[in-house]
Amino acid sequence: MAQIDRYLLGSIQFSSGCPCQCEFCNIPALYGRVARYKTPEQVCAELDKLVAYGLSASVYFVDNNFIPNKRAVREMLPRLIE
Repeated sequence: MAQIDRYLLGSIQFSSGCPCQCEFCNIPALYGRVARYKTPEQVCAELDKLVAYGLSASVYFVDNNFIPNKRAVREMLPRLIE
């Protein structure tokens, strides 16, 4: 088992797939061109699990689809603030 308390940074992936076709990126080829988003409940559960396992550092959203989807951000941010 990983010793999460020894990590400097935790990471959360908010979606899978991407509608863009950047020449340097293989995400659409791997996961498709339709972005599928996690619910706020799923993301909060993952964050809670990281804390339960001992993460006391920062969390980085490793996802380029988070900011462009304004509706998803509006749904997610109030839950993160709670």
